[in-house]
Amino acid sequence: MFPKHKLLIIVVSLVGGLLLAIASKASPGATLFPNLKNQAPSTSPQPTPTNTNKLQTCPDAWYKNEMPCVYRESPSECEGQKKEYFIINGERKEIEEVDIAWVKDNCEVNKPSPVY
Repeated sequence: MFPKHKLLIIVVSLVGGLLLAIASKASPGATLFPNLKNQAPSTSPQPTPTNTNKLQTCPDAWYKNEMPCVYRESPSECEGQKKEYFIINGERKEIEEVDIAWVKDNCEVNKPSPVY
């Protein structure tokens, strides 16, 4: 059995958590156990197409492939190879899919990192 003072502390803690939940108009479970449900939205915006049909979201990474091209017959075989790409939410997105000006103005990752 708990001593009375420890039981009182437990009850006061639970009631305080419930009052905070009611005051913030959230479900009690969300306030007391934030990992269970009703998590706060991510601080990074989700990829959303704009009126230009390009994503305006901050990438996890922006890479520029600096590896030399290997060709069979002519260096012209390397022309047109995509050198830059983004990683957004763990998925590769091609440079054409992303609003680069928006990324440069709004994101921490605002220039490509070379990959060798």
